[in-house]
Amino acid sequence: MEFDWQEPSFETTDVSSKEIEESLGKCAKKEYLPLQQGDVPATYSSPDLLNEWINFKPNTSVKKGISEFIKWYKDFYKSEI
Repeated sequence: MEFDWQEPSFETTDVSSKEIEESLGKCAKKEYLPLQQGDVPATYSSPDLLNEWINFKPNTSVKKGISEFIKWYKDFYKSEI
């Protein structure tokens, strides 16, 4: 069984990249390419099945999740990335 753990949303890679850049205080070097074989042009996430299965409703935004992960990573690996 496969579950989505985030709030229902439609996010692009650019949104996630922007959040990572903001959390790190650095700009990513990006190279935009045409879609590659196996790429998915759009996707939608919903945690409804997870909520039905184990009565859990996530409430962490993508922005907060990325920020908290980067804080954890820096602390755990004693790294400034």
